[in-house]
Amino acid sequence: MNVQRDRVAGLSIALLLQAAFIALLIQSLHVNGTRKLVPHEWIMLLPKLPTPSPKKPAPHVKARPLEVPLPAVDIPRVEPAPPATALKGLGSELFGCAPENFSNLSPEDREKCRGFGISPANSNTVAALRSHVRDPGRHAAELAARKAPARVDCTHMETEVIDNIVLDHKLFVDPLCAAGQIRRAIDR
Repeated sequence: MNVQRDRVAGLSIALLLQAAFIALLIQSLHVNGTRKLVPHEWIMLLPKLPTPSPKKPAPHVKARPLEVPLPAVDIPRVEPAPPATALKGLGSELFGCAPENFSNLSPEDREKCRGFGISPANSNTVAALRSHVRDPGRHAAELAARKAPARVDCTHMETEVIDNIVLDHKLFVDPLCAAGQIRRAIDR
């Protein structure tokens, strides 16, 4: 008796799910015919503005130039620029230890640049970052799992590609499998 009841329940869930999909499809195709048409153009009629009456010209008065005394301004004395040798230390501190200039430096200047920027600690070794991963195999597996596409039960996805151009992504759902998953979740 339980087997027959389970089959009837599964069949009814599957039929309800398919009916819901069909109802959504029909409702998405339905167009309401009572919609008012909105005009694409509007006409605005503006009243004419009244014309201003001509004004009498103002009497012609000869203006005198206004004389304002200018205040005395003290111009500050400009100090001459420091010599180029005084700025050499600042320039070498900022730009002397740059990686592109490192090969042009003398050995004494290279020693001053040790530990500054990306200069290597030892001139015989290549500067490489040390990996801090404790288990490299597990780390590689985690990265591969993170980059893999998501997997959802009862679904699969197809991508249509023509000439390296992605045209469409299609998601397929197996309704019988989904109904079984729902039934198992309800039975728990």
